[in-house]
Amino acid sequence: MRLVELAKAFELANEMFRAFYDREKDDLAVVNDETFTLAEFLGEADLAGFEESEREAVLMVWAIQDNPDRFVVLPANRDQQMGDLMRAFAFNQDDKACDAILEEIRGHENSGRFDRVIERFGLHHEWQDYKDEGWRHVASVWCEENGIPYEE
Repeated sequence: MRLVELAKAFELANEMFRAFYDREKDDLAVVNDETFTLAEFLGEADLAGFEESEREAVLMVWAIQDNPDRFVVLPANRDQQMGDLMRAFAFNQDDKACDAILEEIRGHENSGRFDRVIERFGLHHEWQDYKDEGWRHVASVWCEENGIPYEE
């Protein structure tokens, strides 16, 4: 599994989308939460009236449900992890920038407020690099914990 692709999936996974690593295909499957709910109430015959992409999504949900050893769910605690990355980034800045960043995100990790303060300090590119590296680290730790081989 390419770590860059997995890191992007970690960054995007939230309460509306579930991401899974497919051990058999060495690939990612991302399915929205509505499809999971829909799949619980459908049978194979019900799929005839669906568009191909919708059918494929429901079939993927069924495959995930029927093969728990094949699919490994990516954690959906993106907001918490993003907040941790924002705070860690702040502590790597000078005192003035660190204090301003921490003040803006205190209690709610508001990314809009965070983005404005890093722009004010000219740290946008540094943040993008730091965030990308942070998600790659999160993904690599997750791979190691789950016995999933990865490449940089």
